Amino acid sequence: RAAARAADVARLLATPEEAPPPALACGAQTLGPRTGIAWCEMARGVLVHRVVLDADDRVQDCRVVAPTEWNAHPQGSWARLLAAAPADAPEAQLRWVAAMFDPCVECRIDARSPEHTHA
Repeated sequence: RAAARAADVARLLATPEEAPPPALACGAQTLGPRTGIAWCEMARGVLVHRVVLDADDRVQDCRVVAPTEWNAHPQGSWARLLAAAPADAPEAQLRWVAAMFDPCVECRIDARSPEHTHA
C-alpha cells in the first residue's frame, strides 16, 4: 500500500505541467424514479452516495458508504490484513498498517484467541 502511494505521487510529479492532472474515477447512475447513486474515488478508496427524493424534490433517504467502511469491514482489506498478521507482530507495526488505510480512525490493537476470525 505504501509503495502504491509512492508510485502515485511519482506519477503525479512526472506529469508535465501543461498536461491535465489524472482524473479520479467517478460517476453516477439513475436507479429508478427519483433515486440515484454516485461514486467518486478518494485517497482511501471509493465514496458512494445513494439518494432518494420525494415528490417535492426533498431528500427522502440518503445513504453514504465511506472508504473506511469498505476497508474496515470484517471482509475488507484492512481487517483481512490485520487478521492475517502473525500473532507476535509488534503493535507499532500493526498501528502503521491501520494508519496506511485510514490515518483519521483511532484504533486499538487487542490480542485475540484463534476462534476470532475477524479484525
